[in-house]
Amino acid sequence: MVSEAVEKAEYSRIEIFPMGGLVYITEDVFEKEPQFALKIVQLFFAKIEKLRQPAHPDSPCLEMADISLLWRLCVRPELMEYLFERCERDEEKLEAGDADAMRSVHLGITIACDYANLLYSRAELCMTLGQSDYIVQEDPDAPISTRPDELPILSERRIIAEDQLVDYFNTVAYSHEEANLRMIRYYASLQIDMRRNYRHLFVVHTETAAPCVQSWKQEIETITEVITPEEFIEELDKDGKASKFDFGTT
Repeated sequence: MVSEAVEKAEYSRIEIFPMGGLVYITEDVFEKEPQFALKIVQLFFAKIEKLRQPAHPDSPCLEMADISLLWRLCVRPELMEYLFERCERDEEKLEAGDADAMRSVHLGITIACDYANLLYSRAELCMTLGQSDYIVQEDPDAPISTRPDELPILSERRIIAEDQLVDYFNTVAYSHEEANLRMIRYYASLQIDMRRNYRHLFVVHTETAAPCVQSWKQEIETITEVITPEEFIEELDKDGKASKFDFGTT
C-alpha cells in the first residue's frame, strides 16, 4: 500500500522546441573584421533595448531579468581583456610609425582609410561593450555566476577557460583555428545542457568555405549553420519571423 504521506506529483509545461539559441562569433571575426563585430554588437544591443521598452510611456525600462531574451552571443573567453590589450597594441603601432600603420605613404589613401577603420572599429567595440552591463567586465575578483546565460553575451572567465578540457589560452597562442574548435565544442555542450532554452547553435566565421568549417560540421552535428558576419548582420537587420534570429519583436 502506498503511503498517504507521499506527495502528489506536480506537473508544469515546458517548451519542447524553443525559438532561440546560441551564436558563437569566432576569434577570426574580432581579429580580422572588427568593423563587423562592432555592427553585430550594436544591432544585438538594439534588440535588447527594444525588449526592455516599457508598455506604458511613463514606466521605467524593464530589467534584464524581466525580459525574454531568446538569443545569446558567445565569444572568446575574457573578451574585454583581449580588446583592451589589442587596442593598446594598435596605439603603440601608430605611435611608433609601424610599417602597416603608415602604409598610406606607399599604397594610397584607400588602404589607409581601411586600416584606420579597423582600428576605430576595435576601439569603438571595446568602449561599447565596456559601457554596457551585457558582458562580464575585466574584474578577476568578481564572483562567477551560477547561471552560464545570465548575461546577453557569454564570455567565459579565465579560471574556466584555463581548465584542461578547454585550455583556450594555451591553444590560441599557437592556433586560432584550434582555439575556435575548442570553443565551439564548449558552447555546443552548453547548448545541449540548456536545450530547453536554446534550440539552435550558429557559428559566425569569416570564411564559411574554409576546410576547418567542414570539420566543425562533421564533428559537431548540433551546429545549425555557419554564416559570415555580413550574413548575420543582414539577418539582425530584419524584424520578427522574417529573420533566422527571431527575438519575438516586430
